[in-house]
Amino acid sequence: MADIIDNTDVITCDVIRDLMPLAADGVASEDSVRLLERHMEHCGDCRELYDEMCNSKAAPPIAASTDDKKIIAYIRKRYVLLVALIMMIGAVVGVLFIDTEFILQNILLMPLVGALSYVGFKSKGWIMAGVVMLLSMFRGAIFLLSTEPDMASGSAEFGFIMALFVLMGYAAAWLLAFAFRRERKK
Repeated sequence: MADIIDNTDVITCDVIRDLMPLAADGVASEDSVRLLERHMEHCGDCRELYDEMCNSKAAPPIAASTDDKKIIAYIRKRYVLLVALIMMIGAVVGVLFIDTEFILQNILLMPLVGALSYVGFKSKGWIMAGVVMLLSMFRGAIFLLSTEPDMASGSAEFGFIMALFVLMGYAAAWLLAFAFRRERKK
C-alpha cells in the first residue's frame, strides 16, 4: 500500500471519490484516509468536492449512537401487528364460513391461521385456537339473539373443530421450526 500512496499518479480521481463518503462518515481505514489526503494535496477538484461533502447537511453521516435495539423492536412490533391482523381476518372469515358452502375452505384456512400464530407469537400462539372457538360461540350467540335462532346450531361444535385445525397448523409450524433449528446445528 505504501507504493501506491507515494505514487499519486496511479490513483485516479474516481477511486478517491469512491473513498470520500467513507472518510466523511469516519468509517474509512487510516490508509484510505491518508491516500485521500495525499491525493487532495495535488487535486483541488477533489478537495473542493470533499469539503462540500463534509459540510453538506443533505446526507449527514450515520450517527454511531443509533440504538439498533429500538429499531429492531419497532420492526418486530410492526411485524407482530401485521401477523395478528392477518390471523384475525382469517379467523373471522373462517367463522363466517360456518353455515355457507365455503365451510370446506376452513380445512385450509384454519391451519394457516394456526401456522401464522406460531410465526407471530411463538409459544403463545396456541391461544389463537381459543380465539377461534370464542369467535364461533360469539357468532352463535348473535344468531340466537337475532331473528334466525336456528342458524346458531352447531356453532360450538364447528368452533371446536376449527380450533383443532388451528392447533394442527400451529403444531405443523412448530415442527418445521424445530426441524430447521436442528438442521442449522449440524
